[in-house]
Amino acid sequence: MTRTSCTSTMTRALAVSLVAIALGSQASRAQQANASAAALGMNNNYVAAGQGLDAVAWNPAMLGISRNPAFSINLLTPSGVAGLDPVSWNDFMQFAKKDDSIPTATRHAWLNSVTATGGENGHQAGAMNWLGLSLGPVALQVSTSEAMATKLNPDVFEALMFGNVGATGSPQDLNFAGSNLRLGAFTTGALSYALSFGGSGVGPSGAQSSIGVTAKYVLGNFLMIGADHGSTITADSVTINFPIVMTNTDSLSNNLTKNGSGFGVDVGYAWRSDKLTVSAVAQNVVNSFKWDVSQLRSRPGTATFNGTTNSTSFDEASYASAPLALQQLVSEYTFKPSALVGIGYQLNRLTLVTLDAHQQMGDDNSILIGPKTQVGGGLEFRGIPLLPLRAGASYVTGGWSASAGVGLSLLGYELGVAGLLGHRDGGNENGLLISLLSIR
Repeated sequence: MTRTSCTSTMTRALAVSLVAIALGSQASRAQQANASAAALGMNNNYVAAGQGLDAVAWNPAMLGISRNPAFSINLLTPSGVAGLDPVSWNDFMQFAKKDDSIPTATRHAWLNSVTATGGENGHQAGAMNWLGLSLGPVALQVSTSEAMATKLNPDVFEALMFGNVGATGSPQDLNFAGSNLRLGAFTTGALSYALSFGGSGVGPSGAQSSIGVTAKYVLGNFLMIGADHGSTITADSVTINFPIVMTNTDSLSNNLTKNGSGFGVDVGYAWRSDKLTVSAVAQNVVNSFKWDVSQLRSRPGTATFNGTTNSTSFDEASYASAPLALQQLVSEYTFKPSALVGIGYQLNRLTLVTLDAHQQMGDDNSILIGPKTQVGGGLEFRGIPLLPLRAGASYVTGGWSASAGVGLSLLGYELGVAGLLGHRDGGNENGLLISLLSIR
């Protein structure tokens, strides 16, 4: 095997591995898991609609507004959203199904898209609501969420598509600068309370207000952060330098509650007058969560291949041996404040319309679940009481999102399902939530 072909093979293998990480598991919108199929069905435009146990995730002040249920409970509700852009999973799969190679013209077109957007990006978030419960103005929730984001720079994508000979057909130098991976999982226990004042919220003259607070305790379950530190590909060799910091996996089952901790506070306000509801919440006004570095380990992630000699170093090492820049990324991978506002209007007893705007204050180095910015609307129609129908659409950072859902509602129990489709930064996004055990 020639040096060029050896390099090409290793380059493709590495790039495929990185894309596999980007695709990951398909697994939602906030630190506290959304347990409501109605919320996802309305495209998460739910700040002025989420009451009962849903108020923990959306706005605790909604627990003090009229029509809040006296009791609600939800158990074991999974949800997930995943996307890959600008070249989407569907783009890849159309050729995998044919068991055929990707045409050269298609690979060039994909590379042009990736170059124009600065890289191939993967993101996904998954959640499991273990327990949600409300009794009047008090609600609690225990849920686990995870978020992953990864980026392959244009050179990595070029290597995936064309090997080290690149798009030009002749050997050239490539680098991995800017490629990275972030994955975090955490469990949150949250307790919400609302205090209402004013009228009953019923009738034009019965305006009612409410303030609410959510106090939460967060446990870090798992962390993996990696970033390129000078990987290069030339005509004669491949040099990898991609250090990783991650949770100690020697006794992972014993470490799932030891990787970090902290307290957080959300503060909300809601107002209702007859058919109109206005709701606003500031999430993570305070959040002291940080990762426990004593539970973390590093791996150098270095390798050199030149066709005749190989050397690798992926053995576990101490956290202190990780590059300082990578340690800084760990310290920045925390929760930042978010602001959400919503308006709900009950057109009639069968139809609810909502309008929302959400903004996360974090950057790409912090924990981001869902788009940084969202503005949209949702609709719920109960023309058939047993089968509530929901739909919604939004502008989100880098594109759009739309969803729909349906429930089977009987005597307070509801079986609900909702799905989401989106288009962000040129790629597709898909989401799903299934609620099997819910009484509201």
